[in-house]
Amino acid sequence: MIANWVGVYPPGRLLIVSQKKALERPREAYDAVLEHIGAARDYDPAAIRILRAETNLGPKLTMPEDFSDNLEGMFAAERDRLRDLLGDSTAIYAKT
Repeated sequence: MIANWVGVYPPGRLLIVSQKKALERPREAYDAVLEHIGAARDYDPAAIRILRAETNLGPKLTMPEDFSDNLEGMFAAERDRLRDLLGDSTAIYAKT
């Protein structure tokens, strides 16, 4: 799906935001979107409840290593395709 959108929009016009990272650090995600669309970032974050803390909290459990290894292997090709498409950035948000 991302490859299709990258083919439609010229470089720099598409902002891809990780849902997981946006839920963990909502203010960073909000600021990245505002910057991307050229909107002012002079807002009061305290006035926007969802920006104050991590949302969608689930249990903080350690995944068993065999499960982790299995999932890493299962999704390795997809992760590699995204890296090829978006670059080797470790940033939270990727502009393409």
